[in-house]
Amino acid sequence: TAAPVDEAPEKTARFHVVDVRTDAPLPDAQLIVDGAPQAQGIVASTKDNVEVRCELDGYVQLGPTSHSLDTGTNADMAAWATDSVELRMRPRDVRLSIIGEDGSPVEGVSVVLTHGDASLNATHDSVLVLTDEPYSLECATPGWTCVSDTLEVSTEAFRASEEVLVRELRVERAR
Repeated sequence: TAAPVDEAPEKTARFHVVDVRTDAPLPDAQLIVDGAPQAQGIVASTKDNVEVRCELDGYVQLGPTSHSLDTGTNADMAAWATDSVELRMRPRDVRLSIIGEDGSPVEGVSVVLTHGDASLNATHDSVLVLTDEPYSLECATPGWTCVSDTLEVSTEAFRASEEVLVRELRVERAR
């Protein structure tokens, strides 16, 4: 007969989070295992698969979130967490390319990106860490206006590449 669910053997894996570009550990990243916060390290469950997300301000998780666990046989849990899973995150960094009407970069024009109560100042080639919320845009340099009034970078765009994302902001002379 099958063992009752509460006596099912525990399965484990060791989870740690790294920066995809540097392979440096991200010890402040929070694991969310099947919806519950948990520290990095050994994850134990009676299930064969768990959903594991990692959260860290300014970063986005790459790769799958569903992971299988190994069945252990040793009483020492640390010794039998043989499956080591590296969760990879990337910074939510964006390089802004401020482009004029002729399609060439415009140096010296400053743009203010505002989201809620927070504002960021940017010029051509500025690298900013952005959330996935829309930012309103306003030219801070007299005589210039932004062609678009918002900038939004989706989490999916960050997940599609490990590199710094580049977004063009078009500006033109005020009329």
